[in-house]
Amino acid sequence: MDFSIGIGITNKCNYNCSHCYSREDQTFELKYEDVEKLCKNLDITAINFGTGESGLHSEFDKITDYVYKKGIKMALTTNGYTVALLDDKQLKRFNDIDFSLDFAQKDNHDQFRGLGAANLVETGIERCKRLGVEASFACAMMKENYNVMDKMAEKARGIGVNLRVNVYKPVHTLKHLLTYDEFWEGVKRLFSNSKIVSCSEPIVNALIRNKTLDGGSRCGKKSLRIRPDGGIVPCVYWNKSMSSIDELVANKKKFSYEAFLQYIEEVTEETKAVPEECADCDVLDICQGGCAARRLYNDMNKPDLYCFRLYGKQPPNIDFEWGESKDLVHSDYLCTIIVQ
Repeated sequence: MDFSIGIGITNKCNYNCSHCYSREDQTFELKYEDVEKLCKNLDITAINFGTGESGLHSEFDKITDYVYKKGIKMALTTNGYTVALLDDKQLKRFNDIDFSLDFAQKDNHDQFRGLGAANLVETGIERCKRLGVEASFACAMMKENYNVMDKMAEKARGIGVNLRVNVYKPVHTLKHLLTYDEFWEGVKRLFSNSKIVSCSEPIVNALIRNKTLDGGSRCGKKSLRIRPDGGIVPCVYWNKSMSSIDELVANKKKFSYEAFLQYIEEVTEETKAVPEECADCDVLDICQGGCAARRLYNDMNKPDLYCFRLYGKQPPNIDFEWGESKDLVHSDYLCTIIVQ
């Protein structure tokens, strides 16, 4: 079985955004040897570097050099700072780069993240386009910006990049959490001004009847996340480690490969539980209860907060169109929507 892995080698960042899932009072960093252990013991096809700002890790160049030479596809999620540190040769090693951008207007983005944040993104995008590296905006859809998702799509189209949208999860605060109506209004606005490249948001897939992926959350199936403290979680938004790198390696050596895969299934079992209320749903095979991380911060025994079968008077009326398929690491990585 091939794995798509998200690795947070550090939780350091040059900004301190209130909606960030990786805000910590203490700094954690993986070592080069930790990444080496993972790559030697798992059949990894793709790695996305995210969580903190990866370029702030003292061994980032050494780590990416090793991963690249292993033939593993690399992606990076950044606010632009890490890209500014890389030379052209290093940057071209990445399959795709996601630049965090939460507002179409530069002033709004800077007010939310920090002065100069928008310029970091724009400069990085220009370099990626010049070097032929696939680039995307990565946007957290939340209470402050759901009503400008159409504008975000317009901005991405004008620059000629993809737009990847992650729905905000209340890891640390409820302040940015979308209501049911705000969520579906945001999705409607997004699809009204774009074409879908890929969608792994289970509740959205249920509405549009997208069966291109096996049902439910991607997390804990073919996707795992390595935290900067060495813990292993099924999803970037999960707040509790289910294993560790050392435990993973120890069990890989202890078990046959088939038994090891069963171990992974057991470690991430909580993400696959389907609420009883979903049992008779006609889109259960697609949704399977919705995003596991959203349920984690509400009630794991209840369906997704944005379930249109349980909470909506009728399914939202949303028009959508499919665009061209692209080879992007995040297409098979977590609950996310990528449009062009």
